[in-house]
Amino acid sequence: MASGAITPVIGETFALTDARAAHIAMRARQTTGKVVLDPAR
Repeated sequence: MASGAITPVIGETFALTDARAAHIAMRARQTTGKVVLDPAR
């Protein structure tokens, strides 16, 4: 990944405090790509 050979697709970014909502969205298949929890948000 450091070389840039693989580029992950970020589907949605959630604040760390919204981890529950992120998990619900993943289980309901409402996201495409990777789900990111951002502690800075």
